[in-house]
Amino acid sequence: LAEPVYFHRTVAPVLQRVLEHRMAVPYHTFSGSLNMAHRFIQDLNPGEQIEDQTFLIRSKDLRTTTQGSLYIHAILADKSGQLPARAWQATEAMFNALPEGGFVRLKGSTENYKGNLQFIIQAIRVVDPDSVDVGDFQ
Repeated sequence: LAEPVYFHRTVAPVLQRVLEHRMAVPYHTFSGSLNMAHRFIQDLNPGEQIEDQTFLIRSKDLRTTTQGSLYIHAILADKSGQLPARAWQATEAMFNALPEGGFVRLKGSTENYKGNLQFIIQAIRVVDPDSVDVGDFQ
């Protein structure tokens, strides 16, 4: 997947049309061409805006909200631990684009949910494993 995938409520319908028509999605949502120094999961705090970080997707599920909308529940990982993540207003195409067991660059925010940290995904880009320092994930 060459373009970033957006998961924000207001752009999900646009994303679906983009994926269906294979139109280019602007790349400007990520700052720079490569992400900055890796911040480990254990160092993240609630209320942070994360602009560009690479994580391993340990697992993923496509779920349904009580209102009937789809969302993605994923487990992000690095060598310091794991973190649940949510992508609201998702589609099956978005879900299928996520590489379970693969690396992604994320933009989003952290929040406290029922006493636990979680990551809310706003944009995502699949990462070539050869460009990742695997020592950050072992």
